[in-house]
Amino acid sequence: MSAKRSTSDRSRTCSEVEFVVPGAPVPKARARVGKYGTYTPVRTRRHENTIRDHAFLAMKKNRVHRIDGSVEVIIEVIQKKKRGDLDNHAKAVCDAMNGVVYTDDAVIDDLRIQRTIEPLERTVVTVRKINEQKRA
Repeated sequence: MSAKRSTSDRSRTCSEVEFVVPGAPVPKARARVGKYGTYTPVRTRRHENTIRDHAFLAMKKNRVHRIDGSVEVIIEVIQKKKRGDLDNHAKAVCDAMNGVVYTDDAVIDDLRIQRTIEPLERTVVTVRKINEQKRA
């Protein structure tokens, strides 16, 4: 027997997802040019895949479908010491969620990122649909 969710719970889960990516945050590295064209460095690609996996699992666990329309993204980069520019950390996170949390990162209308210095490194990500009435 399953418990019924209240209407407020259902609306929250349909338009918000939060997840934590354990481990050292990796900023997006510049594309490299090689013998066969351009490529994304392996370390960046692996980190983006890890972010994508955690986003997918959080959405599946909370029964959230891909969010349509404008979204806000809140990112907290937690590191032992400052490494990388915050805009490159945001780029890695936002690019990794393309096609999983939202169709394209062009739908991000509100982006907030902050860095916190702590011994346990991780990245905390929250994505919420922006209420169109708020924007008017």
